[in-house]
Amino acid sequence: MPLIDTLTLKTGLLEGGMPEPQAAAIVSALADADVGQLATKSDLADLRADVHAEIAGVRTEVEAVRADVRTEIAGVRTEVETVRADVRTEIAGVRTEVEAVRADVRTEIAGVRTEVETVRADVRTEIAGVRTEVEAVRADMRTEIAGVRTEVEAVRGDFKALSGKVNLLLAFNTPLVLAVLALLWRAFFAATN
Repeated sequence: MPLIDTLTLKTGLLEGGMPEPQAAAIVSALADADVGQLATKSDLADLRADVHAEIAGVRTEVEAVRADVRTEIAGVRTEVETVRADVRTEIAGVRTEVEAVRADVRTEIAGVRTEVETVRADVRTEIAGVRTEVEAVRADMRTEIAGVRTEVEAVRGDFKALSGKVNLLLAFNTPLVLAVLALLWRAFFAATN
């Protein structure tokens, strides 16, 4: 049973300006088509009802998933807050340990500073002692140098006196003078050593 009015269709195509052979071919093709498989308005209404029912079912499932997700998110938030609290507690403990270490380090630094000041004072005392010893040695050296100078001046005076006598002796007798000079040199070296 044809569901399409072929006469009305052909008339519409011709009035629209389509040539007759083409309009006849289209109408013939549609008349030969199996229209038993075409959907009716009733079929479409049933399909709509099925689609609406499926959409409602999907919406119900989506709401159930949303509720599950919300429950899981709430659980995760609770876990996160627990972890935050644990981390804050650990951080507070670490801060306490760091402050204790800082206090220990400050105490050690103060002790080291005290030791350094003690060592500085000891070194200053030792330096002052060494300076005193150096000054004493310098004074002794000056005294000894003055004594040596006095002795050298005395020896020079003796040598000048002796030199005058040697010149006098040289004028008189050379062998006797050489013997006296040898004795004088021995005496001079014996006195200086």
